[in-house]
Amino acid sequence: DGKEAKTVQEQNSEIMVKVMAALKEEKMNDNDIETTRFSLSPWEEWDPALQKSVNRGYKVQHTIQVTVSEIDAVGALLDVAVENGVNSVDNIAFMLSDAKEKEVKALLVHEASEQAKAKAENLADSLGISVGDVLYVTESSYGAGPWYYGAYDKTAMMEARAPTPISPENVKVSLQVNVDFEIE
Repeated sequence: DGKEAKTVQEQNSEIMVKVMAALKEEKMNDNDIETTRFSLSPWEEWDPALQKSVNRGYKVQHTIQVTVSEIDAVGALLDVAVENGVNSVDNIAFMLSDAKEKEVKALLVHEASEQAKAKAENLADSLGISVGDVLYVTESSYGAGPWYYGAYDKTAMMEARAPTPISPENVKVSLQVNVDFEIE
């Protein structure tokens, strides 16, 4: 934040160049660092003494998303980003890679289909009938995340000597298979 838009934007640019260079020194690829939001806007605050909003200048918010496949590196990368000028981390999301999500869903479809057939056969048996051909099948998947790790405290990080510890939650994947069987 500051009095003049141009100055505020230039300061932010200097910081972000430094942050991105530092992340790249940590072996981050350009494709893994994305700008998700950039805003430059007037900054007003309520002045209780004057009982009105007062123009304080301008504020820049430049948000980047960093994608990391090695969970053990997250804490150290956060430290590097903060040491180089990042002053806010909103959240950390844990998700499966596209390949891993595809693999997990294929396994879940197979298991859910077997369970559907076993349940149908159990029901049919209890009714004294037989399960015939499959008439209709649907599959519903429920997202594999993201699972968020709360806000990041810059002050606590600066006092720490070891990389910021990050303990991810388990990523949950749910899938439902509905099968309509012909009965005989």
